[in-house]
Amino acid sequence: MASGRLGGVLLRIRGAREGGGARLVFVPVDAAVAVVQTPEITPVIGASAPVLGLGAALGGVLPIVALGPLARAEPSLPDAAEGLGRAMLVCDGQGGRLGVVAEIVKCGWFEVDEEEPAAVRHEGVLALPLDLGVLADEIHASPWAGRSLG
Repeated sequence: MASGRLGGVLLRIRGAREGGGARLVFVPVDAAVAVVQTPEITPVIGASAPVLGLGAALGGVLPIVALGPLARAEPSLPDAAEGLGRAMLVCDGQGGRLGVVAEIVKCGWFEVDEEEPAAVRHEGVLALPLDLGVLADEIHASPWAGRSLG
């Protein structure tokens, strides 16, 4: 059984469960680069959810993805605009950095779940790791990916 603590960032994804409930996901400290203000997002033709578009952060242009309801909104719509001004988590994903727009719950150290060693618990709630590989695959699957990611 696992014991101990893991450092990282907890994100809340609203509408992720049937009935509209929220769930927590965990990004470990080795993948979480920085928390920054969500930049202006430029939509890219051919990109589909969860990709919102591109934005400038940390001295570069990053693909930006959204989790939860924002992933289904067009960047020009009010739901997506609500994400602007919020914090964005910059992550090192497979294939490069990406920005993740979601509700940031807490940065810090969390108790490792005894039955799921890659997961943590926060206030008794299980937070599974965010699969950055899946997000990177979705970015790379977009027709525009070869033009924006080296």
